[in-house]
Amino acid sequence: MAEIIHKNGNIFDLVAEVEDTFEEIPPELEFEIIDLSQNLPLIGPNLANRAGFGVEPVGLRAFNPLYDDPQMISPVYSMRNPANPVVIEREIEQKHHIYLWRDPRMTYTSRDDLPTTKQDSEALILALALNLASADDHISVIEGTDIHHFGRSSYEVVDNEVDVSIMADVKPDFSNVPLQSSAIMVGNFYDHAETLEMLNDMSDKQIHGFLILNLDPREVDFDFKDNTEIQGMNGETSQSGETSMKFSDAASMRKKWQPILKEHIEWLEEQCELHDCQLLVRRKDEPREKVLIQLLEDDHIDPVAELLPHLKL
Repeated sequence: MAEIIHKNGNIFDLVAEVEDTFEEIPPELEFEIIDLSQNLPLIGPNLANRAGFGVEPVGLRAFNPLYDDPQMISPVYSMRNPANPVVIEREIEQKHHIYLWRDPRMTYTSRDDLPTTKQDSEALILALALNLASADDHISVIEGTDIHHFGRSSYEVVDNEVDVSIMADVKPDFSNVPLQSSAIMVGNFYDHAETLEMLNDMSDKQIHGFLILNLDPREVDFDFKDNTEIQGMNGETSQSGETSMKFSDAASMRKKWQPILKEHIEWLEEQCELHDCQLLVRRKDEPREKVLIQLLEDDHIDPVAELLPHLKL
């Protein structure tokens, strides 16, 4: 397994070294990513559902002089019966394993003032990576079976350490991901067969996931004019092999497209419920912190209702 240790590097150098498409991130977007990461809420402890070293109290028990440190005695709860001191039992905290992925094929943007959906998704996962690993600056990038590390070795176990990995492949590979990890995936998930395979792989590893459906405004509004040609929509090509799609009557296409988009969101929500995942929906022209705060604070937002005001159904 290849390994690159960056003791004094930065995350942008790391991801650019692993996958050259990250080199396309504009410098001004890098500043936005750093600023965003510093203004997001921090995650809490990852509890292991068993007693041990931690901060979350789960109950009281009698002090055992054979293996308990006297400093563990609770003076408040031992006050009534000093001859039989008690300690506060706490729930052990375990290492977080968090995996981040964005679909690198989303190369479309409808406006000059917006980055491509791929770049916008990279901004989301890089801001998350910096935020989640802020305590230890511990981030790695997974490319196939290779892991490229940023900061300390990911195999150094520290209580409540956050192990954040960015998946750099077109399709996420969960074969080397530890059981009961967390995964945050950003894409449009239009390929249902590919999405279902990904969700099944996550279920096999008992991975709790978040899917962020990241859409360009035009993918929602479909406000094209008549006789419109779209080049490179999501990096796809037409059946003729040309990297463009032509619409002679965009208004009628909108009436067909928006119900399809609604059904797509409803399908994703149904599959997420079946696979222990949560679906979040984002328009690329909305503030990035909106969806990230929803994720970090685990706010359940109805994804269809989130976009309904924009759908002319």
